[in-house]
Amino acid sequence: GRAMRDEMRALFRADAFVANATVFVDGATTRARALEKRGIYECETHAMGEDQRELAPVFASLGQAREVMAQANELMGWRDDATTTLTHASVKLQCNIGDGACFPLHFDSDGALDSRRLTMLTYLNEDWTRGDGGELVVYPFPAKEVVIEPRFGRVVLLSSQLSLHRVLPSSAKERFMFTVWFFAQEKTGETRAPLPGTTAESQMAALLHPALRKHLCKLVLAETWARSIEEAHPDDDARSVALRTHWDEVGLIGRVLS
Repeated sequence: GRAMRDEMRALFRADAFVANATVFVDGATTRARALEKRGIYECETHAMGEDQRELAPVFASLGQAREVMAQANELMGWRDDATTTLTHASVKLQCNIGDGACFPLHFDSDGALDSRRLTMLTYLNEDWTRGDGGELVVYPFPAKEVVIEPRFGRVVLLSSQLSLHRVLPSSAKERFMFTVWFFAQEKTGETRAPLPGTTAESQMAALLHPALRKHLCKLVLAETWARSIEEAHPDDDARSVALRTHWDEVGLIGRVLS
C-alpha cells in the first residue's frame, strides 16, 4: 500500500495528473460542456508515458489485474457470456487536495453505453482520521445509505451499473485512491422493466427493476442529488446547466411514474 501511495505522490509531483472534468450535453442547446470538479485530479495509467511508467511500475502493470478478474468471474458465476464475463480492466489514479473537494451522486456505468461491470476502489490514506471527510456513501435504494471511511488499505467492490454512490467533501490536504474498472467484452444494452401488475408486490418489483430503479433513485433523492452537484462543482454556467438538467430529469421522471 505504501509503495502505491509513494508512486502516486511521485506522479502527482511530475504533473502526470490532470483536473477531473465530465463532459455532458446541454439538452436545451445540444452543446457539449465540461463540468469540472473542485480539487480532484486524476491520471489514467494506460495513457502514461514511458517516464511516468518508470515512476510507477506497480500501477503500470496493474491494468492487467488478471487474478482479480478470475476470482470475480468465479464468485459471480460470470462465465461464457460476452455481456458479463470480465475480460479487461482500466485503472484511474485520483488525488483529492481537500478544501471540500468531492463527487456528486452517480452511477459509474450505463449498460447501454459501455461494458463496465465491476468497480474496485482502493484507499491509500494512512493518516486519515474522522473529521477529514472524503467518505464514500453508497445508496442501495430502497435500503438506507451506507457510509464507508476511506481508511488505508481498504478495498471496496461495487456494481458499476447498479451502485449509486458519491464522495463526501474532504478537508484532508491529500486523499489518494485508485479505481480499477473491470469490463465485459460486450455491453448489456437496453433493458426493459416488467409491466407492473395489479398487486403491490408486482408494482414494487417493476419499480425496483434496474431499468426503472436508477430513475426512481433520482426522483426520491432529488434534493440530496442536487446538493451533491452544488458541493462538487464550482459555481459557474456549467454547474447551472447541470442543475437545470437534473431538475428537468426529475420532473420528467415524476410525470412518467405518476
